[in-house]
Amino acid sequence: MNEEPAHSMPLDEIDVSNPELYENDTWRPYFERLRREDPVHYCANSAFGPYWSVTRFDDCVRVDREHDLFSTESGHVIGAKSAAESGIDMFIQMDPPKHGRQDGDADT
Repeated sequence: MNEEPAHSMPLDEIDVSNPELYENDTWRPYFERLRREDPVHYCANSAFGPYWSVTRFDDCVRVDREHDLFSTESGHVIGAKSAAESGIDMFIQMDPPKHGRQDGDADT
């Protein structure tokens, strides 16, 4: 596996939403570099629009726990339609208290 592109390209060009990274199983060096050099990475240009990726475990836990600071309600999931577009509430796009419920009845 050639890891050179992951280590030589400018950080602002790294786009971990690129499906080729997963199709070719070449994603690991990109995440390794981001964890080391830019653990909260902003990608301005992707096929899905701009997005932030959080690549360190402790940071991911913080984002998951502090929903008042890091809400996903108004955001989007890469490659997925929004709840408004699909007409379906997605668990990953919910904040508590709806996020904590898994029985499909968000009204009670």
